[in-house]
Amino acid sequence: MAGKATCFIRVAGCAVKCPIRDVCDEPGSLRFDGADMSLEQIRKKVWCIIKNGWVCVTGGEPTDHQELEELTKMLRRQNYLLSLQTSGTKRVPGQWDWLAVSPKCKADKLTQKFGNELKLVYTGQSLTEILEYYQQTKFWNYYLMPLWVDGKEKNLEETRDLVIHLNTECNQPWELTLQYHKYYGLP
Repeated sequence: MAGKATCFIRVAGCAVKCPIRDVCDEPGSLRFDGADMSLEQIRKKVWCIIKNGWVCVTGGEPTDHQELEELTKMLRRQNYLLSLQTSGTKRVPGQWDWLAVSPKCKADKLTQKFGNELKLVYTGQSLTEILEYYQQTKFWNYYLMPLWVDGKEKNLEETRDLVIHLNTECNQPWELTLQYHKYYGLP
């Protein structure tokens, strides 16, 4: 989805405990210091930013919010294309045009096991753990992403090398992806 005109709705808070990593790659999304907005206020704000195209709901963890399905219905009535980025630990409500899961648990603990893309932040998981995501899920695309720490990619070369290994030695079609918004200084 990189390069598509998109309005992002970043919800605050995340009840997911990350058993496979100690560092959240989006620590700002855990705070509740943003604007407390009604669904109608969100709709109007989105309309001021983008009149058509993509709206991406991300977090924190969007599925922690009971209003998520109502939000999707409201935006769908405005003819937006809808994208969701979730940890995959809860059922995903609503109708989505693009569903991205960035797991915060091991493959066998995922509730959402299918979608358009699985984006795994590589924090040193074992090769077996990574292979299990591909073996136990059904996504169109599988991405491995370096961990972003202290304003830079912490393990870019190691992640790139692992993607090559997954493709050449394990016959799994993983791709390298980056957190492009961070290179551009976007929240």
